Amino acid sequence: MTQVTNHNKSSLIFSKFKKMNAHNLILFLMLPFIPSVSMFLGSYIVGWHNFQRSREFLSYDESLTLSFIIYFSLLSFIIIVALFMAYITDKITKENGLLYCLNYCIYLSIPFSLLGISAMTPNIFILGLAFIAAVGLSFYQLESTVDGFLGIDSDKRTYFITLVTLFFFLLVGVFLTFFLTFWPEYFDFLTSFFNKSTK
Repeated sequence: MTQVTNHNKSSLIFSKFKKMNAHNLILFLMLPFIPSVSMFLGSYIVGWHNFQRSREFLSYDESLTLSFIIYFSLLSFIIIVALFMAYITDKITKENGLLYCLNYCIYLSIPFSLLGISAMTPNIFILGLAFIAAVGLSFYQLESTVDGFLGIDSDKRTYFITLVTLFFFLLVGVFLTFFLTFWPEYFDFLTSFFNKSTK
């Protein structure tokens, strides 16, 4: 009964995600727009804060650079996860191609886009809660729709979801390492912010 419900839910939700078209392409390009613009406004206009102490601001150039980094990082993240899903589903079902999995990842990344508005008020606690909520919602969507949309058998769905979950957190770690390696000035800014907040 659960599989039938999930299949019907998938068919309804993904009726417009079966193939790449102009609508899905625009959505793909717009998904990182909310978090990147919110981060620019939050770091340049609102300022980082912890609800009690003075705010810390990035310069215009630093904020703009940070927003571009976030935008292209999120686009790359979606593509890489789609590539991984395409590789796994090819081994399991032999049916789903890259564009099919890319459309699925576009759907799964919607919570990250919508909750990215939390960067408008860049507080570490709020950003952390928003990230946890986005991860939870995305993996709920994955768990409840993977059967119908990707055609994963019930005996292999746990294997697929586990691999995607592990790959997701591995990729998060790689992106953070890459970010802190090539843009250490933002890490220095956060370190300074934390030091001032704890005094």
